[in-house]
Amino acid sequence: MCYSCGTPVEERETTQTVFGKRFKLFLTVAFGASALLTLASIFVDFTPPFMRCLMLTFILLLIRSSAAQMLDKKRN
Repeated sequence: MCYSCGTPVEERETTQTVFGKRFKLFLTVAFGASALLTLASIFVDFTPPFMRCLMLTFILLLIRSSAAQMLDKKRN
Protein backbone atom coordinates (compact mmCIF):
# COMPACT_ATOMS: atom_id res chain seq x y z
CA MET A 1 0.00 0.00 0.00
CA CYS A 2 1.40 3.36 -1.00
CA TYR A 3 1.51 5.75 1.96
CA SER A 4 0.99 8.92 -0.05
CA CYS A 5 -1.86 7.93 -2.39
CA GLY A 6 -3.20 4.65 -0.92
CA THR A 7 -2.99 2.56 -4.10
CA PRO A 8 -1.91 -1.07 -3.82
CA VAL A 9 1.70 -1.77 -4.83
CA GLU A 10 2.71 -4.96 -6.61
CA GLU A 11 5.13 -7.17 -4.72
CA ARG A 12 8.29 -8.10 -6.58
CA GLU A 13 9.53 -11.63 -6.73
CA THR A 14 12.57 -12.28 -4.59
CA THR A 15 15.69 -13.83 -6.03
CA GLN A 16 14.95 -16.99 -4.05
CA THR A 17 11.58 -17.33 -5.77
CA VAL A 18 13.11 -16.76 -9.22
CA PHE A 19 15.86 -19.31 -8.48
CA GLY A 20 13.25 -21.77 -7.20
CA LYS A 21 11.22 -21.46 -10.41
CA ARG A 22 14.29 -22.00 -12.56
CA PHE A 23 15.37 -25.00 -10.48
CA LYS A 24 11.87 -26.49 -10.77
CA LEU A 25 12.01 -26.01 -14.56
CA PHE A 26 15.43 -27.71 -14.68
CA LEU A 27 14.11 -30.65 -12.66
CA THR A 28 11.06 -30.94 -14.92
CA VAL A 29 13.26 -31.06 -18.03
CA ALA A 30 15.64 -33.57 -16.41
CA PHE A 31 12.67 -35.73 -15.37
CA GLY A 32 11.28 -35.70 -18.92
CA ALA A 33 14.65 -36.62 -20.41
CA SER A 34 15.07 -39.39 -17.87
CA ALA A 35 11.61 -40.75 -18.62
CA LEU A 36 12.39 -40.80 -22.36
CA LEU A 37 15.72 -42.51 -21.69
CA THR A 38 13.93 -45.09 -19.54
CA LEU A 39 11.56 -45.90 -22.39
CA ALA A 40 14.42 -46.05 -24.85
CA SER A 41 16.37 -48.42 -22.60
CA ILE A 42 13.67 -51.05 -23.08
CA PHE A 43 14.15 -51.17 -26.85
CA VAL A 44 17.73 -50.04 -27.51
CA ASP A 45 20.93 -51.67 -26.27
CA PHE A 46 23.28 -48.68 -26.21
CA THR A 47 21.42 -46.89 -23.39
CA PRO A 48 22.04 -47.45 -19.66
CA PRO A 49 20.31 -50.43 -18.03
CA PHE A 50 16.56 -50.17 -17.55
CA MET A 51 16.63 -50.46 -13.75
CA ARG A 52 19.20 -47.67 -13.42
CA CYS A 53 17.11 -45.38 -15.64
CA LEU A 54 13.96 -46.27 -13.74
CA MET A 55 15.56 -45.48 -10.37
CA LEU A 56 16.89 -42.15 -11.64
CA THR A 57 13.45 -41.25 -12.99
CA PHE A 58 11.85 -42.09 -9.66
CA ILE A 59 14.42 -40.05 -7.70
CA LEU A 60 13.96 -37.05 -10.01
CA LEU A 61 10.19 -37.34 -9.57
CA LEU A 62 10.58 -37.18 -5.78
CA ILE A 63 12.97 -34.23 -5.94
CA ARG A 64 10.73 -32.38 -8.39
CA SER A 65 7.66 -32.79 -6.21
CA SER A 66 9.60 -31.67 -3.12
CA ALA A 67 10.87 -28.58 -4.94
CA ALA A 68 7.33 -27.72 -6.06
CA GLN A 69 6.03 -28.02 -2.49
CA MET A 70 8.81 -25.82 -1.10
CA LEU A 71 8.19 -23.22 -3.79
CA ASP A 72 4.45 -23.16 -2.99
CA LYS A 73 5.19 -22.69 0.73
CA LYS A 74 7.42 -19.69 -0.02
CA ARG A 75 4.72 -18.09 -2.16
CA ASN A 76 2.09 -18.31 0.58
